[in-house]
Amino acid sequence: MLRTTLSLCALTALPTAVMAFNTTETVFSLSDDMKSANKYFSKRADGQGTYSFLFGANFNPNLITYARPSNYRWENTTEDGTRYKALRFPGTSSYAYLERITNRDDFLEKDKDNPNRYYLTVDGSTCMGATCMQDESIISVNVPTRFKVLNYFAKVDGKWLEQRTGDWKIVDNTYTFYRRSLKGAMVGLYLEDAVSYGYNQLTASFAANKNIQVNNEGNRIRVVIPVENLFASGSASMSKQGLEWIKILSQTLKEMNYVEARVEGHTDDQPLSKKAGGFSNNWELSSMRATNVVLYLLGQGVPNDKIAAVGYADSHPIASNATAEGRAKNRRIEFSIMTEEAVRQGQASEQATP
Repeated sequence: MLRTTLSLCALTALPTAVMAFNTTETVFSLSDDMKSANKYFSKRADGQGTYSFLFGANFNPNLITYARPSNYRWENTTEDGTRYKALRFPGTSSYAYLERITNRDDFLEKDKDNPNRYYLTVDGSTCMGATCMQDESIISVNVPTRFKVLNYFAKVDGKWLEQRTGDWKIVDNTYTFYRRSLKGAMVGLYLEDAVSYGYNQLTASFAANKNIQVNNEGNRIRVVIPVENLFASGSASMSKQGLEWIKILSQTLKEMNYVEARVEGHTDDQPLSKKAGGFSNNWELSSMRATNVVLYLLGQGVPNDKIAAVGYADSHPIASNATAEGRAKNRRIEFSIMTEEAVRQGQASEQATP
């Protein structure tokens, strides 16, 4: 169930102000690790006077990393019997600030019945006073690609609307709600951690085969399948059993939010027999095996802009090639299912390599 409160905040104007037009915008960006967020708030109006945004009495002003106009000041105040910390903007009705939110309890709650799911709530602003009204309020939430949005809600003037109702615009993983003529708004999104979800699904699907490894590396899922479970020796044609396993993986990919699924072909260091499938060397063999897996995944409906095939031959061993057991471990197909953060880290690593 979505919570109905966040860290306390409100939009207010001192009595000297005469308000004719009032629009507020909130942009909330959740970090990939869910531990922090950035919140940008902007208010535009054509009234005059000293305007304020109210935070809870214990709010840390150092979390405001940017505010304009620059002549703002902090004051302790009481409104309707409640103590607040006010960010005041003298002589202007339009202002903006950027807040760094480091306490995840202020915006994120884990679903007690499903450890892979979370409730994300984002507050816009609430206009205080019996006759106070905002002309328009916009709340936009950027969700990291590792999450799948299962549902979304809006709360207007203290009342939650039915799920997915109201004025929403959704582009990729950005969810924006807007409404005119209201006192205040809040949005809630029901999220699923797609990496954890995918890991659990694949672990359960491959549980019967102890040779298949499924690892959750935080920003990626790595699946390692021995070549003998997929291809005959020296061949790039998948076995019937191999096709069934790749089909299971494709079904999980369809239910996940991910940026790239990379299929890697690996061999041992033994030279190929001249009669082995017509391949001249292990580079050709590993590349064609990875390519054929990708072609099958594409046939199962995996988007072609989210998948890649790479052949590594014997250049990335995970065991010694000096023993038959080690060579068997090195002959494998690896799947790296990556979030945006994992891809970004990989690119940074490549740029840093001399």
